[in-house]
Amino acid sequence: MPKKSSAAPAKVLTPRQVSRWQKERRRQRITILVGSAIIAVIVGVLGYGFFTSRIAPRWEPAVRVNNTTVNMQYLANYLRMALGGQRKSDADTVQSIAPLIVEEIQNSQIIKEAAAGMGVSVSDDEVNEAIRDSAVTPDEKGKIGEEEIQQRLRRRINTLKVPESFFREVVTNTVLRKKMQEKLESQIPTQGEQVKLSVILLDTDIEANEVRAKLESGSDFAAVAKESSKDDATKEKGGDLGWAPRGLYPDLEAAAFGLSTGELSQPIATPRGYFILLATDRQNDRPIDEDTLKAMKSRALSNWVEEARKQHSLENLLVDKDTGRVQPKRLTWLLQQLSG
Repeated sequence: MPKKSSAAPAKVLTPRQVSRWQKERRRQRITILVGSAIIAVIVGVLGYGFFTSRIAPRWEPAVRVNNTTVNMQYLANYLRMALGGQRKSDADTVQSIAPLIVEEIQNSQIIKEAAAGMGVSVSDDEVNEAIRDSAVTPDEKGKIGEEEIQQRLRRRINTLKVPESFFREVVTNTVLRKKMQEKLESQIPTQGEQVKLSVILLDTDIEANEVRAKLESGSDFAAVAKESSKDDATKEKGGDLGWAPRGLYPDLEAAAFGLSTGELSQPIATPRGYFILLATDRQNDRPIDEDTLKAMKSRALSNWVEEARKQHSLENLLVDKDTGRVQPKRLTWLLQQLSG
């Protein structure tokens, strides 16, 4: 019979070998721990960078009206709607549109805050009807089924890439604005105090003061208006603006109704330039002509908002105060949102 092979005896490590093996194991563990820590730091840095550049800005304030603050995400949603859901928007487009959106948001909040006190409100039924109407043309109204309308609305909201709740809020603001317009129109009188005015419009205060000095020295107002006025609507008529009731020209109203017949105003600074007024007649209770009444009604809400803005604390936190342009980091974030 063959001899049974005996197992090889286990190799016994010397104390020096054991010590070397333990040191090697410790080095391996340290290397693994250090590597894991480095990876964790890299991931953390990248994650933090992504959070600070893409996520955090959405909660940053963009617009403030009194104690109400609107964040960047709300502004981005408004931009999406204004651009019709376009995925490609360049920096110049956003620079030009964003400040207008900020003003629109502020105006909507001003109207919302004032509406209740003026007895103006919007019901859910009115909003629902306005939403449905936005999905059909005037010719289709009453001819399209509810299922088709809802499908169109879903496609539109998906195209715009805004939350349904935001879409509803914008429609609500639109309906409220329309009802405020109607309310203000109903308050316009059909007759009242009026002053007949002639005007000269100049670009600068220096020009305005020079022209006024010429008028004070006896120069004919109509002749000077034809020669110097920048107002195309009245220039060829010698500056004749016609009868002006209260509420028609808010920027000129205080000065105009403070003049006596034949009196010349001081230069009046307006967004259009500097006006010099001449009151040529006055009546305390004159009927307002149809064209003027129509103009007053069409401007009722815009004039009201213009005056209301002066009574509210408004902040545009989107733009740089020194340059008047959208802050670079916020512009980059908005472009990312619009392209996503």
